[in-house]
Amino acid sequence: MRRIVLVFLIVALSALCSCSAHAQRSGPSIESGAPGDPTAPASPPSPEIVERLHDIRGPVAFAPPWRVVDYAALAGAAMAGLALLLTAWAIARGRVPRAEPAAAPLPAAHEAALARLRELADLNLFGQGGRDGHLRLATEVPRILKGFLDAVYATGSVYLTTTETHSKTGAAMGLEWGRAVAAVLVSCDRVKFAGQAALASDPIPEAERIVAAVADVMAAHARAGRPAA
Repeated sequence: MRRIVLVFLIVALSALCSCSAHAQRSGPSIESGAPGDPTAPASPPSPEIVERLHDIRGPVAFAPPWRVVDYAALAGAAMAGLALLLTAWAIARGRVPRAEPAAAPLPAAHEAALARLRELADLNLFGQGGRDGHLRLATEVPRILKGFLDAVYATGSVYLTTTETHSKTGAAMGLEWGRAVAAVLVSCDRVKFAGQAALASDPIPEAERIVAAVADVMAAHARAGRPAA
């Protein structure tokens, strides 16, 4: 963009200088030769003719058709027009929608659930978290487990009670895994709602086992070309 403007300025200044020089060279000549010989000086008139000559009007000042100011104004107008065109081009270019980079694919449901469970396990809330740590485990593990089951089986478990979740997951996963899910949820409910001081066991390993088992079943169904449930 800067190179285009610089080239235009150089061309405009060159044209201005050339036109100014041409206007100076095209001024009226002081001496004029005879009609037959352009280079010869004119012969003086006779005294009788001089006596009969008199001025009709005063001398008229010569004004060239184009002055330096006119060329400068023309160059300025051209530059202003170019600036407007460049501004309009820049505005139009800015309005063109640009392609947004493709978003990274979301991880699979079991990968996301296992990652959240590992982050929770790294906090060692069961061993060193005290009552508050156990309460957080009892809150977060069911949330992660229900969210995973809802993403896989569309059971709506996030908004269901433990009993309702047991019924839904038992129908989708089978009685064995339905009981395993219910056992994790019930142990967490005792801390959240029944006033139990601590969890009897860490619920994270059992939640990870459930998630991994469901992921294996999903993968087997995908290889066989069958629906998950």
